[in-house]
Amino acid sequence: MSGVAWLCGSPKRDHGASFLMLEAARAIAGGVLWAFAPDGQPRPGGRPARIGAAWTAGSAAATPPASGGARPGADGPADPVPAEGARTAGTPPPPAQQEPGKPPLDGWEALLEERAIVLSFPLYVDMPPAPLLEALERLAAEALRLCKEDPAKPLPRLYAIINNGFFDPRHCETASGALRLFCRDTGLVWSGVLMAGGGPMVAALPRLFRLGLWPFGRLKRGLASFAGKVKVLANAGEAGLELPMPRRLYVFLANTYWRLLAARNMLPPGRLRGPVLGPGEPAARDRGGEA
Repeated sequence: MSGVAWLCGSPKRDHGASFLMLEAARAIAGGVLWAFAPDGQPRPGGRPARIGAAWTAGSAAATPPASGGARPGADGPADPVPAEGARTAGTPPPPAQQEPGKPPLDGWEALLEERAIVLSFPLYVDMPPAPLLEALERLAAEALRLCKEDPAKPLPRLYAIINNGFFDPRHCETASGALRLFCRDTGLVWSGVLMAGGGPMVAALPRLFRLGLWPFGRLKRGLASFAGKVKVLANAGEAGLELPMPRRLYVFLANTYWRLLAARNMLPPGRLRGPVLGPGEPAARDRGGEA
């Protein structure tokens, strides 16, 4: 076993708050950043590609261009190409360390050779994103196979960093419980979670860094405490972090964002308070009426 593997499970193009929190904690605890390669296998080294694009081998979204510029995104603006010399999901990863005379381990088995795995992801309908759930299914199959072959083989600890778009971190508790059951059924050791509310505000931190600001001291202390437990492979418990701002201010900023997004997509403001359309039900403007 080598150390701590850090995996970002965000399907977003820029990975958002998930990658920022993951890297902040990894800088304190140490360990190796793992990424999902285009074949869906986890590999050590390099900034991760979007986990959703990683399952489509050979697709334009998962394969970087041969030269500089921008890579077209699958569902939005172009993805930036990493600086020269940086490894991407489309380039061969370094092989996992292996004892001489033994065949090389595949991605999942190599991941289970680590002493701990830290997952960082945003909340999608109270659970991890669908691509990450698929990755966990593959990890579970490999863990059960190893347990069957060698019941005495120790499996790694599993930690999680979960963020959501609501003010309260308690919305992450369902996903945390699912990971706890995942560990119970696969033999991994559940070792704790850091739950954070206000993911969109956390994602804005790089812009604040450029201004020389660090407004979220509570988040910084929470990440430091969590990373300290990961570093010594201790139980991190269940910690929740709220934004250091009034709840009403956060709700006001969120409503402002959604109104601007609606206007950008030519959606009348009143439609945000309208009923949810059923499957196949046309919008008012499609029926010739007012939205």
